[in-house]
Amino acid sequence: MVKFEVTCPPNSKCAVDLQMHTCSCREWDLIGIPCMHAVACIGFNNLKPEDFVHPWYSRSTHEQLYGFFIKPTAGEEYWTKSNEDPVQPPKLKRPPGRPKKQRKKGAEEPKDPYKLKRSLGPIVCGKCGGSKHNIRTCKGPSIASSSKKKEKNSSRKSNVVPIGTNSTVASADGTNSTQGTPLVGRDFPPERPSPSAQVYIK
Repeated sequence: MVKFEVTCPPNSKCAVDLQMHTCSCREWDLIGIPCMHAVACIGFNNLKPEDFVHPWYSRSTHEQLYGFFIKPTAGEEYWTKSNEDPVQPPKLKRPPGRPKKQRKKGAEEPKDPYKLKRSLGPIVCGKCGGSKHNIRTCKGPSIASSSKKKEKNSSRKSNVVPIGTNSTVASADGTNSTQGTPLVGRDFPPERPSPSAQVYIK
């Protein structure tokens, strides 16, 4: 058998072709060494995996690659010396600014190991009361303006005066009691209250 369908967990299938030396996982195609799916198929046919390795890894290829003669070289003290000036390293230039005396610390290192960092709470805007920004970058309405509007609305509601008919009834003990039935509520200014109609019953 040459072509196989190998099932491996978790529920994955690979197609192996021993004649073309290919596998659908592409590992055998890229490195030239049979993958685990190909090795399973080779073992099923009672063959050796070494026979399916690419010729790049064979001993004959390495002998052919390094078969040329490598000339021996003498040590550095026997090299031919030149009459030119020796190569010098570049001159050191002082960079601008004050020289740094402390090394750069990593991101996980604390700036001062002997002093704990103060843990700040969430940022709250003093203008609108929102989070994640301050009053300098706030674009929302202020709390003071909204509270003033609430005060104005509450003052208007407190100035509502009911309009109705008030009746004064004389009780048995000689005292008069006033009874009213509000009909309609309107918003009147505090300096000019609405007059009420009174009906006296004899």
